[in-house]
Amino acid sequence: MMNIVIAVGEFLGFAWIPLCTAIVWLGGIIALLAIWIAEGRPQYQPGEGSIVFISDVGAHVAPLFISI
Repeated sequence: MMNIVIAVGEFLGFAWIPLCTAIVWLGGIIALLAIWIAEGRPQYQPGEGSIVFISDVGAHVAPLFISI
Protein backbone atom coordinates (compact mmCIF):
# COMPACT_ATOMS: atom_id res chain seq x y z
CA MET A 1 0.00 0.00 0.00
CA MET A 2 2.79 2.40 0.88
CA ASN A 3 4.45 1.76 -2.49
CA ILE A 4 1.28 2.93 -4.25
CA VAL A 5 1.20 6.15 -2.23
CA ILE A 6 4.85 6.85 -3.01
CA ALA A 7 4.32 6.06 -6.70
CA VAL A 8 1.34 8.42 -6.91
CA GLY A 9 3.33 11.12 -5.10
CA GLU A 10 6.19 10.77 -7.54
CA PHE A 11 3.82 10.82 -10.50
CA LEU A 12 1.85 13.88 -9.43
CA GLY A 13 4.64 15.83 -7.77
CA PHE A 14 3.07 18.89 -6.17
CA ALA A 15 -0.01 18.68 -8.38
CA TRP A 16 -1.78 16.84 -5.55
CA ILE A 17 -2.20 20.12 -3.65
CA PRO A 18 -4.56 21.84 -6.13
CA LEU A 19 -6.16 18.48 -6.88
CA CYS A 20 -7.09 17.95 -3.22
CA THR A 21 -8.22 21.56 -2.95
CA ALA A 22 -10.48 21.18 -5.97
CA ILE A 23 -12.01 18.00 -4.56
CA VAL A 24 -12.77 19.69 -1.21
CA TRP A 25 -14.23 22.77 -2.94
CA LEU A 26 -16.39 20.66 -5.26
CA GLY A 27 -17.60 18.62 -2.28
CA GLY A 28 -18.62 21.82 -0.50
CA ILE A 29 -20.49 23.13 -3.53
CA ILE A 30 -22.30 19.81 -3.91
CA ALA A 31 -23.18 19.90 -0.19
CA LEU A 32 -24.63 23.41 -0.55
CA LEU A 33 -26.64 22.27 -3.57
CA ALA A 34 -27.95 19.27 -1.63
CA ILE A 35 -28.96 21.52 1.28
CA TRP A 36 -30.76 23.89 -1.09
CA ILE A 37 -32.66 20.96 -2.65
CA ALA A 38 -33.46 19.45 0.78
CA GLU A 39 -34.94 22.78 1.91
CA GLY A 40 -37.40 22.65 -0.97
CA ARG A 41 -35.53 24.88 -3.45
CA PRO A 42 -36.44 28.21 -1.85
CA GLN A 43 -36.66 31.13 -4.27
CA TYR A 44 -36.45 34.90 -3.94
CA GLN A 45 -39.50 36.96 -3.14
CA PRO A 46 -41.23 38.45 -6.20
CA GLY A 47 -39.38 41.50 -7.47
CA GLU A 48 -35.98 40.54 -5.98
CA GLY A 49 -34.54 38.40 -8.73
CA SER A 50 -34.97 35.16 -10.58
CA ILE A 51 -31.84 33.20 -9.65
CA VAL A 52 -30.55 31.93 -6.33
CA PHE A 53 -27.05 33.03 -5.37
CA ILE A 54 -24.78 30.61 -3.56
CA SER A 55 -24.28 33.15 -0.78
CA ASP A 56 -28.01 33.03 -0.03
CA VAL A 57 -27.84 29.28 0.44
CA GLY A 58 -24.59 29.64 2.39
CA ALA A 59 -26.20 32.13 4.77
CA HIS A 60 -28.27 29.29 6.24
CA VAL A 61 -25.23 27.09 6.84
CA ALA A 62 -22.50 29.62 7.57
CA PRO A 63 -19.88 27.19 8.98
CA LEU A 64 -19.96 25.10 5.79
CA PHE A 65 -19.97 28.14 3.53
CA ILE A 66 -17.04 29.76 5.34
CA SER A 67 -15.01 26.54 5.35
CA ILE A 68 -15.26 26.27 1.58
